[in-house]
Amino acid sequence: FGKIQLPIFSNLPFVFSHGDLDFQNILISVDDLELPRITGIVDWEWAGSFPCSEEYFTSYNYFLNDDDKEIRIYFLNELEKRNVLTPRTIEHFSLLEKINQFVTNLAPWDLTDLVNPDDLIVNKKLEQSSSIVLSALNELDICTKKE
Repeated sequence: FGKIQLPIFSNLPFVFSHGDLDFQNILISVDDLELPRITGIVDWEWAGSFPCSEEYFTSYNYFLNDDDKEIRIYFLNELEKRNVLTPRTIEHFSLLEKINQFVTNLAPWDLTDLVNPDDLIVNKKLEQSSSIVLSALNELDICTKKE
């Protein structure tokens, strides 16, 4: 195995993060259709204190991967107005993204209840994960040589 030299991420603050803040976990009251309001947030089992970049790989994924560039830009602008670090302001964010891809695909959490290892869907997921791991390793190696 080769060695990949990564930068030190010591300036990444830890924040309390929901960990799964997706649309289905936000309760909204529409009693007043003109002014809907958030009434609650549920599903806290993934919550904890994590590096600020982590929320972008879990909760905000749907905004970052949204095809609507205007919504993505608006969302990030609003966060930055409130002094929240975003992928645009977090140092080495693309490198952190590659590390996240590597880690999450090295041992896919959604296959923990593996009952039938010969299942075609399971095998397809494992092949995809393997491909992502190899690609992420290659990209990490290339990225770190540039820095």
